[in-house]
Amino acid sequence: MPRRILTALFLVIALGSGTASARVSTPVANPATNDATPTGLTGDATAELVGPGLALLPLGEPDTATVVLTGPYIFQHGTHIPFVIQNRTGETVTNIAVAASAYADDNELIGTGQAGQALIQPVVVAPGGYAIGTVGFGTPRLAEAVRFAFEVDWVAGTSADPFYDLSIASASFEGDRIVGEVRNQLARPVTYYASVMYACLSQEGDLLYVETVFTDAKSIDPGETVPFLIDEHAIGDPCELFVLTAEGFSPG
Repeated sequence: MPRRILTALFLVIALGSGTASARVSTPVANPATNDATPTGLTGDATAELVGPGLALLPLGEPDTATVVLTGPYIFQHGTHIPFVIQNRTGETVTNIAVAASAYADDNELIGTGQAGQALIQPVVVAPGGYAIGTVGFGTPRLAEAVRFAFEVDWVAGTSADPFYDLSIASASFEGDRIVGEVRNQLARPVTYYASVMYACLSQEGDLLYVETVFTDAKSIDPGETVPFLIDEHAIGDPCELFVLTAEGFSPG
């Protein structure tokens, strides 16, 4: 059965650019500092959100799945808010969806938005694991918002067929770019361009934005590894740390 939790985040969004320190070429790592470290999955579902920013992600509420971090609104094909979810339900979940509401300082509801499976990755999240995404509001009044409320829905399960999480074989900064490789750990080919969703964070753990790029390979055979590139045009100067994940389409 679907589950739902209402999480109210009280925050004031401040826009502006700060001074960014130099990026360090840091390979993918699953830090041991987070006491809700993902337990890992087996078979087709062996993929998780990874990256040097993982240790800075906050813990969610126990026994549920919640939005634990949000970023500033972004005007891109509408108005979007990036977010991070943590699964602390104690079970593997999939089909995650987020409904969001934005309120002005007088508590007036000024916009609502939704994000489904296409805007949230990974599509399967182990206990303790994280997912990233964006929710679109489509209202110019979002600049007035001082409070956001998020409802997270999910179902227990280990498959979101025909969408599958893919493994990140490597990822690191190279100058003003993030370069890496996606590996198809499935027992079936990925039959369309794989996507890499990434979140950029500051050294203090602030979420800056969430974006998606695609690999150049139109298909990926089982066990095959293909490169991906997130270039300087897709990475703002404040991006000092990242987390990312990959997804592929593989109909049965």
